Amino acid sequence: MLRCYCDVCGKELHSGQDGRYTVRVEARRVCEPVELTAADLDGQDDPDHLDAMEQLLADAETEATLHHPPELPPAPKAREFDLCGGCYCRFHSDPFGFERRRSLYTRSN
Repeated sequence: MLRCYCDVCGKELHSGQDGRYTVRVEARRVCEPVELTAADLDGQDDPDHLDAMEQLLADAETEATLHHPPELPPAPKAREFDLCGGCYCRFHSDPFGFERRRSLYTRSN
């Protein structure tokens, strides 16, 4: 039999008792579109649209590599966590712990 534990508190999760909740978290880099100007849309200055499109794509790739920190993985990352009922309720009410941290700082001041 496969034993399952809560990834937050370490409590063993038994079938049918406290409940087992699975939380999936996915993170991916968002690429902002390059802004077009009126000159880009005009087309009278540059009759060869394929060359212009190639240049725009090359510029976008160059900018993406310049502004992309090498220490961050470029591919999407998905993780899955098993939680007990109590930890799931805490996660559901405050997923990133912002409120808990805010209350810690307001009490100490």
